[in-house]
Amino acid sequence: LAYAKDADLIVMPTRGRSALQRWLTIGSVTQRILHDAEIPVLAGVDFSHAGVPLRLDHILCAVDLGEKTHPVLAWGAGLSRDLGAQLSIVHAMPHLGEAAADVVDPGWRPTLQSRLRDRVATAAAAAGAEGEVIVEPGEPHSVVAATASRLGARLVIIGRGVSDDLI
Repeated sequence: LAYAKDADLIVMPTRGRSALQRWLTIGSVTQRILHDAEIPVLAGVDFSHAGVPLRLDHILCAVDLGEKTHPVLAWGAGLSRDLGAQLSIVHAMPHLGEAAADVVDPGWRPTLQSRLRDRVATAAAAAGAEGEVIVEPGEPHSVVAATASRLGARLVIIGRGVSDDLI
């Protein structure tokens, strides 16, 4: 239906029988749409009970530098302009931890972080996205959640896919 109507966005609630299930899981239909849709999908817990209108004054785009990076940044840039919201962009860089301490020179991390920040900034410029670029080490889910919390971002836009290309 979204394609037949030439929609720009699919908005749908997630499912779950209890508050905990709604927080931890999404339904199979939502999973399928998130996986297959070529347009952005906004999925959340029961929008009808949100009460006060949601203020979207800070948007965070999380990118992996894979094939979905450009559309995620372009969509985030357009939405932030339309809403007059601040835009920030985050990328989680690999964190090798103590296991690699014997084989990897610790001096490489600032260089990698700088190169990744440059690549994210270049991708943002190509997509017309203006905002702070943040590159932090760690697991993507942890980096994105911590960054969203720290910035007070009310909306996080993510793409799907994994990039094997680091530099």
